[in-house]
Amino acid sequence: MMKIICLILALFTAFKAPYYLNMTSINNVFIILIAVCLYYFYKRQIVRISKRKGIFAFVFSFLFSLAYTIGKYFEQYKTIDGFNFLGNYLNLLALTIFIFFITILIYTKLETSNLINRSKALEKKKNYLFLFGIFLLVLLPSYLALFPGIVTVDGFDQLYMAYNNTLTAHHPLIHTLLLNLFYSFGNLFNNPNLGIALLSFLQMSLLALAFTYTIYIIYKYTKNKYLTIISIAFFIICPINSILMMYMTKDIIFSVFFLLFFDYTLIILLERPITKRPYIIYLILGILMCLFRNQGIYIVVFSLLFTIIFYRSKKLILVLILIPLMTMGINKSLILITNAKSVKTAEMLSVPIQQLARAYNLNPDSFTNEDKKILYKYIEKESLNDYIPEISDPVKAKFNNDYFKKDKISFIKLWLSIGLRNKTNYLDSFLYGNYTYFYLDAKLPHWGTLLPYNDTGTIRAEELFDITSSSYLSDLKEEKELDILNATYQDDFLQGITGSPALGFIMLLFSVIYGFYKRNYRLLVPLSLILGMWGTIILGPVISIRYAYPLILCVPTLISVSFLLNKGDK
Repeated sequence: MMKIICLILALFTAFKAPYYLNMTSINNVFIILIAVCLYYFYKRQIVRISKRKGIFAFVFSFLFSLAYTIGKYFEQYKTIDGFNFLGNYLNLLALTIFIFFITILIYTKLETSNLINRSKALEKKKNYLFLFGIFLLVLLPSYLALFPGIVTVDGFDQLYMAYNNTLTAHHPLIHTLLLNLFYSFGNLFNNPNLGIALLSFLQMSLLALAFTYTIYIIYKYTKNKYLTIISIAFFIICPINSILMMYMTKDIIFSVFFLLFFDYTLIILLERPITKRPYIIYLILGILMCLFRNQGIYIVVFSLLFTIIFYRSKKLILVLILIPLMTMGINKSLILITNAKSVKTAEMLSVPIQQLARAYNLNPDSFTNEDKKILYKYIEKESLNDYIPEISDPVKAKFNNDYFKKDKISFIKLWLSIGLRNKTNYLDSFLYGNYTYFYLDAKLPHWGTLLPYNDTGTIRAEELFDITSSSYLSDLKEEKELDILNATYQDDFLQGITGSPALGFIMLLFSVIYGFYKRNYRLLVPLSLILGMWGTIILGPVISIRYAYPLILCVPTLISVSFLLNKGDK
């Protein structure tokens, strides 16, 4: 009976293989070969399935397949309308079956294999200094090619605000002041490029340091040299590192502190320190992370809820409470000192603003005259006509924050009522802003690529701030600019996978479900940081690789969590 089941499943998944292999036509002989291979694979794995293992493996397989299938369909048609055709459900079922047996294999290997593989080289702390040097050498060519750095729209705006004393909290003030500090230092020597180059070098060094510390943590707690080597290779291969480290935006420094904060959360949980020193370090890392992006505060608060439920450590709970409180105190102090204006609320309303704008443009009859009167109080009619599906900036730029503060309820009621008449438009709008964050094989759209060098609209950074490109490796610079403009690294399999915005989500999904399977609930606390991060970026204004960068950096540590879950630390 088992053989017949395996044969049927193998034929079914092989028949659906062309869809997932992106082949419009495929030789029948090849399908038969695929079916034969799958038959023997399924036959070997089916005897390893227990009730509990099967349930959790199916949950992961179904959720992964659902995300992949929806993402693939949306990328092709730019709408979810029509997804309810039978063929889509059959595609989903076929992928779920295949991933299910892959998951059973991984579960079995994690449980039965000897995961301890020590290395004498990795046991010596002094060798990590050597590893730090290797990471710097790997990143150095890009530093020379993109010298002195990439002043993007955000970096330009921050410099402009600082020099015209018109600071706002739209960008983290600490980063605006840091950028201005380095630029001013360069001006002391009549060389603005020097300041930007030093900041780029600082970011490159912080990145190499974070990589090295992460590798140290991975080996220290897993004692698996193969996992550690794979993690080293991941950091070296990932194409995003060598580009983003040169960007004058808050993303690189925030990502570094997020990675270190995630690593240190694991240390706190695994070592259960008695002294205050580790908690003080943890507090400092958390505050620095939150200072460089406000979303860090929401992530910490979200993690606090998981800590209360699954860990209940008074010390850790206290630190997680202090982090957002102290961060907000520091930010308020900086606002008072610099006379900066508060951030606009519209930044946090990108999703509903885009959904309303899409419905208004594609289904105007769904709005009554009264609905339109209410809508125009929040969003100008002209800006509604500027709607672009991929990015919320053109519409939200004219959002009436003052009126929203006075009357939030009317906006929420309007959003809900219009949503009931525009379910597909609302879902499409939502997917336009985040599908690459869960679809592993996504090709980044135009708005998902990295920003062009010194792209500042009508005014160039070199004209106003005398910052010019001074590449020492012109050929490599051209190659990097192609990556920046067109995300050409996606054409390479290894670079495409390691640079995928969705990889962190897939590893998070696997780790969380595997944690429940192993009943190791305490390790859900650090995983909640990744879940919080993913939750904030899917609500963002645009698909951007730099928003997903913290998740990409955490992939090696996420993989190691699955190894740690087998240690029976319940």
